[in-house]
Amino acid sequence: MLKKRNLDYLAYMFEIMLLLQFVLLIAIIVGLVMARYAHQRISKLQGELEQLQLQVALQNVERHNQESDLAVEKTQSPNPTSATPTLELYQPKSEPQSKSAPSWEAGQIKFKQWLEHLSSNSLLWLGGFVLALGGVFLAKYAVEAGLISAHARVALGFAFGIALLVGAEYLVRYPKRFNIQTNQVSAALASAGVITCFAMIVVSTHYYQFISSTPALILTVIVTSLATFMALRFGPIVAFIGVIGSYAIPALFWELQPNTLQLTLFVVFISASAVYISEKVSSEWLWRLCFAGNFAWLLITMLISSTSFEIYVLLTFSLLSLYLFTLVPVLGWRLLQQNTVAMSLKVLLMPRKEQAGLICSLAPLIAFYTLYGFQAELITCSLIYAAFLCAASVRHSAFDTWPMLALAITIITLVLHVPTSDVSDMLFMYTGAHQFTQFCAIAFLIFSAMMHRRYPNRPAFSLLFASATPLLFATSYILTSTEASQLLYSLWSVELAILAIVGVFITKRYQEPHILVSGWLLANANLCLIFTMLLEAGTLTVALTVQLLALAFWSRRFNFSAPDWLIKVMVAVVIIRLTLAPWLPEYQSETILGIHWTLIIYPFCFALLYATSAQLKRSSIEPWLSGSRLHLIALFVTTETSYFLVGDYPSVLTLTFKESALLAMNWLALSFIYLYRLRVSTENIKVVYQYFACVLIGGSALLHVHLFTTLNPLFTNQFLGDYFLVNWLIPLWVIPGAILAIGWWFKLIPTQLSVYALAASGAFIALGINALIRHYFHGGSIGIVLGIKELELYTYSAVWLLLSVVAIVWSQKQVNQLAHHIGFGILFIVIFKAFVIDMSQLTGLYRALSFLGLGLCLVAIGWLFQRLKHDDNSMNKGMSKLT
Repeated sequence: MLKKRNLDYLAYMFEIMLLLQFVLLIAIIVGLVMARYAHQRISKLQGELEQLQLQVALQNVERHNQESDLAVEKTQSPNPTSATPTLELYQPKSEPQSKSAPSWEAGQIKFKQWLEHLSSNSLLWLGGFVLALGGVFLAKYAVEAGLISAHARVALGFAFGIALLVGAEYLVRYPKRFNIQTNQVSAALASAGVITCFAMIVVSTHYYQFISSTPALILTVIVTSLATFMALRFGPIVAFIGVIGSYAIPALFWELQPNTLQLTLFVVFISASAVYISEKVSSEWLWRLCFAGNFAWLLITMLISSTSFEIYVLLTFSLLSLYLFTLVPVLGWRLLQQNTVAMSLKVLLMPRKEQAGLICSLAPLIAFYTLYGFQAELITCSLIYAAFLCAASVRHSAFDTWPMLALAITIITLVLHVPTSDVSDMLFMYTGAHQFTQFCAIAFLIFSAMMHRRYPNRPAFSLLFASATPLLFATSYILTSTEASQLLYSLWSVELAILAIVGVFITKRYQEPHILVSGWLLANANLCLIFTMLLEAGTLTVALTVQLLALAFWSRRFNFSAPDWLIKVMVAVVIIRLTLAPWLPEYQSETILGIHWTLIIYPFCFALLYATSAQLKRSSIEPWLSGSRLHLIALFVTTETSYFLVGDYPSVLTLTFKESALLAMNWLALSFIYLYRLRVSTENIKVVYQYFACVLIGGSALLHVHLFTTLNPLFTNQFLGDYFLVNWLIPLWVIPGAILAIGWWFKLIPTQLSVYALAASGAFIALGINALIRHYFHGGSIGIVLGIKELELYTYSAVWLLLSVVAIVWSQKQVNQLAHHIGFGILFIVIFKAFVIDMSQLTGLYRALSFLGLGLCLVAIGWLFQRLKHDDNSMNKGMSKLT
């Protein structure tokens, strides 16, 4: 057995030696090729350098001769004042590179530079790779072979890794002794040493159990930290290895079951080291690597957190991550950088890596409460986070949007907290979520007022001043139950009125228009909220529209130009609420003064938007306001027709035949109104009109497919009304066909789709005419189960024959080739139907008379066609003679 074991061992060692020899042979061949290429490049560069030196020398001689000639001319000139002014010596300038040079040349140059760098350093890195491979094989040998003791094998592995690190440091300090021209040699040795030490730690811990998990964890932290900081001497590639190893440590030693605090401290330490090194070596990809590792462990920490202590640890982890990846790049490690100059909204919302750090720091905390629901610790966490965000905005204007984000976090907390409040106590408004609402409203008001006094030129705090109080109070009031909200209304009304007065009193002493406007907007919003809470839910939209009018009025009053984006956002919110409200269940039975709410709210909001447009008189906003008014008209027509004809507002999930027909017709009409506005509007709003038109056309098409397949009155028992020309067939097929025809006639439809629109129009009109004829003969229904009467069959032919004659005559008068083809097409169909269907059941005298009548009709039509054609030719000849 011993002999067999030795033979296996010798065979194994022979395979290892062969592998190493093959790797070394490849390295030697690659090195020779690269050396030959590098030698050629160096020779070429030396020749170019000699030519360049010769050109410089010739230029210096020429410049010296010219200066000597000018000096002689100056000394020989009798009248210096009348002499020719001294000209500036000509200096040859290099031809500027063409801006239109193809970009592939720059890419080719970069590729050549990369190739040269690779060829000059490839042998070094290949050697480092071979050394690292040797360290790995040494670790494998330590596991499998048994020539020496396991302790000695592990010690030799550590010694080899340490020797590589020491050698790398020695070569950095004394490069001239070995004629080393680059630090890539030391970086390759250091990388190989780090990998070897890391592999030996894993072997000694997981295979031999020589080292327990805790000391092994400490050793791994030391090795990876050393590798990270060695990047300052050997380059970022060593730090890359160290960062990967550092973030892998918790996963390798997960059997220790680290708690969230230990995991947080370790990951934050590694992240801080990596961020520091990435700044020192100016490596963007190293920063991104530590960014990904840090927030991956933050997500894992969120998933394993459950207790209140772990929630605070998660909060700490999130704040420290925000500090490292957002505040440090802007404010520095000691947070000493400062900027108070206001930035535009475009700059504030510009995608930057700091914003990625903010989002990734905040998202796990929000996800935790979304998954696990409200907990008492959420109040403290939200307050701490909001304070942190507001404090950052004080330091630098790049964070001016953060107070609004803090307000959003507070509102999310309220949304989770209010449903858990106990409203059985008579003093519930002074406890729990309602106490939190009052505290946060006052805190935001005080903070924004202080920022007004300290930085009056930064309008972001004015937005917080005007919006925080009404948003917080409105959120808590809406989420409170109906019984409790009646008790809450009196207190909320008094507090809102007091805060409105305080807001106006604080801002009236300032000269800045945006601060003055913010005070009046706060007062107006609070008053609107008071009346909204007193009235029904539909009046909230009216309050928002009044707020928009107030913004326009106070902007004009104080000569302050409100941002276009703010007005657009408010208009969008109003329109979205008015569009979605009829579909919501709570609005189905709402009335105002005993009248259904759409009959009052829509016209009132239309008047407010018109007044807003009159106050602003701004060309950049007018397309939005005019489009919103047009949309309100369409909504009013849609909802009122549905309410008066059906008796209620449409419901998405339970659409009846009548509701579907009305919605499909209204949406199609509204889409063509948008297409018309698209033609006459400016470039800024065209995309909005085009998008809404496409959405409405798509919705109408889906409804028509539903009507044609599921609710088709030809296949279902649908009662369409008693009157001949006033029934549900008109909005179902006739009016949509007419709308498509009008859109085609006025060229509102894109050219590539006009043919399809015309075909759809013809199909709708044909269905409508046939359905109306059938409706007349069957008294309110058109189902095919009712059969076809004989007179009905002839009526189809007579009506379509008359329509074809009208089309032919009109086409001849108007010289319209399309109508000409349509008329004759209908005529041929009618003739075919008459021969195949209508006269197939006739016999004897009736068949003869029918054929005679049809023939006379065709002869009369042919004579009329020729007569019209002859009249047109005579008129044309007369006009030509006059000419």
